[in-house]
Amino acid sequence: MAENENSSEVSDSKYEEFYCCYLLRSLAPNYRQTGYIGSTNNPKRRLRQHNGEISLGAKQTVKKRPWEIVLFVYGFPNQVAALQFEWSWQNPSKTRRLHLTSRDEFRENDDKLSTSLRALSKMLQDKFWSRWPLHLNIMVPLGSIKLQQGRTTINASTLFDITNLPKKIRVTNGNIDEFNDYHKGSIRKHVRNEYSKYLEQIKKNNISSCNICLENIDFNNHKDYINCLNIDCNMSSHITCLAKQFTKSEALEESTLKNSYDKLKEEILPISGKCPICQMILLWGDLIQAMMIREKYVLNDLVLKE
Repeated sequence: MAENENSSEVSDSKYEEFYCCYLLRSLAPNYRQTGYIGSTNNPKRRLRQHNGEISLGAKQTVKKRPWEIVLFVYGFPNQVAALQFEWSWQNPSKTRRLHLTSRDEFRENDDKLSTSLRALSKMLQDKFWSRWPLHLNIMVPLGSIKLQQGRTTINASTLFDITNLPKKIRVTNGNIDEFNDYHKGSIRKHVRNEYSKYLEQIKKNNISSCNICLENIDFNNHKDYINCLNIDCNMSSHITCLAKQFTKSEALEESTLKNSYDKLKEEILPISGKCPICQMILLWGDLIQAMMIREKYVLNDLVLKE
């Protein structure tokens, strides 16, 4: 009988709410070509549920146990965004957010592992999701997974080639414990950076100006400004100022003689850009994550209590 645990999952990270969409692969002899897509805020516990070690695993996965997590996508701002991504990944032929030449490319209710990998590859390269601050952790080497395509056997890496992914997508490899160590380490870097800069701002009586518009920043309004992620750089700017600078730079980079720069073609939110002071490449998703960490933890002095 399965062990009982609370159905609400708790993030391993103290510094943020974590959500991911994952791809399972059945290890049962007759179902090795079968995949299952889900979402969770605790992949380690969710896998135990799917395998019947604890209660509340999905009914669809019971007959095809045991399962392993092949990979998961993370970086979603909230649970709703993760659920939207999950539904689109499960229904690539139905979602309007995936631009396909033909809807016949994917069949409805197809649980093949190969289909899930092809769909994810297209989603991460699609214009809609390519602007999301998404990252990927691969737990099973794709080259080691053999897939049947008609009479031919191919490697999963043929269907999901990580070299084709947008450069902004950070790709890591390793089991869930290795990922947790990596992820917590990156979050702690944000905490150290934001806390040290917050102390400096307090010394200045919270009076400083935006490095872009030169107007004063209200450092008591933590949702109003962003700091550079380089701990040795003192750049601070209004969030709107830096976003506008980044989106303009992206539009200028994409402009050509035939397609000249047009302000109306600028995106609402940027993907990345260079710090106006130290020129470090900054991912917008990382900047927003650091700002949220500062608001939630640094402001309440929770870092010092660890």
